[in-house]
Amino acid sequence: SYDKGLIRKSKKGVIEKIDIKNNTIWAALENVDGKDWFGTQASLVSIDGSGVIKQYSVEDNLPGRKITALYKIGSNSMYVGGGEGVSLYQDGVFTKLGKKGDEFIGTARDFEVLNDKLYCVTNLGVYEYINGSFKHLKNTERVVYNLEKDANNNLWFGTEEGLYRWSKNKIHLVKLFPDPASNFINFLNYRDGKLYVGSNNGLFVITNLELAEPTVR
Repeated sequence: SYDKGLIRKSKKGVIEKIDIKNNTIWAALENVDGKDWFGTQASLVSIDGSGVIKQYSVEDNLPGRKITALYKIGSNSMYVGGGEGVSLYQDGVFTKLGKKGDEFIGTARDFEVLNDKLYCVTNLGVYEYINGSFKHLKNTERVVYNLEKDANNNLWFGTEEGLYRWSKNKIHLVKLFPDPASNFINFLNYRDGKLYVGSNNGLFVITNLELAEPTVR
């Protein structure tokens, strides 16, 4: 949770609080290396099948103390995003990604992999990881909260000012409702040809994603 820490419900329906050092959980990911992972305000935490808790720090090559985004690559690998860039976790080892200065791309909020290329959104915009470095996508200089791809290889990203589609190197603003609350995007989820958009003014469902002006309802 945002302020109550890590809470687990057992198979018998018993709810218990798991004792970790920080109560703010920014990200969660299941079953990488046989562990569940949680990004907190102060560290990265893993819990294995026996309930053993382990905490990781910047000394382990984490991208800062605050861990805000996790993305599963495979059974033993994931991307980890934080306040100081991005790290790759693979077979028990964390490796910082990027060149010198890439720790200043902002606080990572979400990841997506499209055509074998990593994309990351932060409070400074959208970045693609290419040739060992993070490159800022043109015209995305804004706070971005979430990222999703569809079956047509379009990237969708949500901001405080609306929903955008990035397709064939062009960015298009998708109009929702005119009020500001509808354009503050909290989450994106693509499923069965539809894009579900959670905003401060409720849930939108977008279809006909390949059209210049998709259908919004």
